[in-house]
Amino acid sequence: MVSVLLQTVAEVKAEVRRRFAWVYEKLGAFLGVSRKNREYVLSEEEMCLVRQARQTAERFFGMPAEPDETASVAGETMAALSPGRRMALIEDFVYALLDLYGMSACDVIITDSDQIFSGAEIASCVGKCGFEDGLIYLNSHFLFQEDERILRKCVVSAIHEARHMMQWQAVCGKLELYIPGGQVEIWRRNLSGNYIRSAMDFEAYYNQPVEADARNFAALVMEGF
Repeated sequence: MVSVLLQTVAEVKAEVRRRFAWVYEKLGAFLGVSRKNREYVLSEEEMCLVRQARQTAERFFGMPAEPDETASVAGETMAALSPGRRMALIEDFVYALLDLYGMSACDVIITDSDQIFSGAEIASCVGKCGFEDGLIYLNSHFLFQEDERILRKCVVSAIHEARHMMQWQAVCGKLELYIPGGQVEIWRRNLSGNYIRSAMDFEAYYNQPVEADARNFAALVMEGF
């Protein structure tokens, strides 16, 4: 009886730790605390793209902070601007990324339309992609906030959604950039009827291949910003 009780207690403790880690990651994602998975590995061609994207970020938001600094360069830059100028800056930034990725057929739309961000999404979803139409949507609701962490999250989300568009175009054979075939096949399986939406299962949504890749890619680009 005692051994069964101890086993049950151990299982409960393990589940509590797992759920605490999940909540911690979810909160970090919302606040723009972008951490790269240590096991995440990109090809040399993609790492070159990351470096070029970081240089683009420097042009728009300033030099990144030193590793031991906690200041958010991107958040500070955005917070110093009016909402209208923030929208113009982040729109230009996304277009610069799309040009860098060779995706000139894509457009950026900044909106809080309930047709795009419906229901609770208006206060929880920073960005999303309309793959078929080549559209990247950014939620203007967040760009009116004065919190530097939230404004930094807007920049992180912009990179995240641009990476999603890159994934989609790679799967469709429209991307000129080299992405390893094995990686493209993983994205294909995930995006072809197997994508898990956050409202259905947040943990599964968070950990699926295309989301983990976009999150880690944005973390690499934004490290120090």
